[in-house]
Amino acid sequence: MIVSPVTLAGDEQSRHFCHNQQQAAWRRTRLARLLQRLRAMRRSLPSLVQLLMRLGAAKTPAGRAFHFVHLQVPKEGREVTRETFQFRVDKKKSRRRNGVTDTTCCAPTGPPEIPAS
Repeated sequence: MIVSPVTLAGDEQSRHFCHNQQQAAWRRTRLARLLQRLRAMRRSLPSLVQLLMRLGAAKTPAGRAFHFVHLQVPKEGREVTRETFQFRVDKKKSRRRNGVTDTTCCAPTGPPEIPAS
């Protein structure tokens, strides 16, 4: 007897939705770790060369989450202070990438509704 796999009409949509939610969670985690490292750098205020090296080291594990952060780094020859080294998160860009639209306050909490046949 040969058994063929049966797929529900909404199974693929549900799987796709869950995968997108998982990716968004990974991005949030990476962004949180990146912000933690940036705050530590801002507290310690290393030299410019050390700051640039640490930023490069923080960029690799952050991956694409690094694109959600706007950095202000001092120009060459200037001292690293709280005013010359600043950063901020582009929340609008982050929300758009994670699937949150401007019309909703948060992402959907479950898979899309499947109409009953």
